[in-house]
Amino acid sequence: MDAGGIDDYLGQIERGLTGARPRWRSQVLDELRYGLEDAADRHRSLGGSRIEAERLAVTEWGPAAVVVRDFAYESLHSGGRRLSVAVLATAPVAVAAWSLTLLSGPPDPWPSDVPIEIELAGRMMTLLALGAVCAAVGVLLGGRRARGVTWRRGSLLGYRAGLAAGGALATSLALALLILLERAVVDPGSVGWPGSVLAAGVSVGVLVLLAGEVRPLVRAGRLTAGALPGERTPGRARTSDGTGDRPQ
Repeated sequence: MDAGGIDDYLGQIERGLTGARPRWRSQVLDELRYGLEDAADRHRSLGGSRIEAERLAVTEWGPAAVVVRDFAYESLHSGGRRLSVAVLATAPVAVAAWSLTLLSGPPDPWPSDVPIEIELAGRMMTLLALGAVCAAVGVLLGGRRARGVTWRRGSLLGYRAGLAAGGALATSLALALLILLERAVVDPGSVGWPGSVLAAGVSVGVLVLLAGEVRPLVRAGRLTAGALPGERTPGRARTSDGTGDRPQ
């Protein structure tokens, strides 16, 4: 690797982390600079110029692309947990809003024979909401350092389970909106409009919140694509949440 100075190295990493949460990216860069400057000072104490010391420090830490990927795994872990918390915080509110709207409002327009697609959508809506909660709880309780699971594998599992939880809840809310729309088309009088507007507003708010959590998570997932199972960054800064390792 043709190593440059610390600023050039951090610039490459910053560009690689484009799309991540700004606060997290800034934290990563600050921690990396601390570790790199510490390593450069150590090399300089042994003799040589500042430029040469920075090059040695950068070489010690390895390719910028590998460092980016390493921190992307950290982002997968924290992002998966954050998305799971969002699911657990919003699912009960959304379910309560829709239950009141669909069960406590005017009678549905199918007094004797509910269409099969509406019945299936209702059952799927319930199952998906339950599945979302179970997946989210699994992410928060499972951790990424379970016995026999590497930290990268655990991060990927949490990432996928978090996306599954968010996707299941989003799909459940979409089905609820479709059921409401079908009722309104068949018989507008079967819809309790004040409650329906409230439930729809809650659903839109939840969907916007989930989308905001998913975007940086998907970006981190793309950064980890193609990582080798045994690949490890030569030097890793410890982030403020206690993960990672300082260069030795």
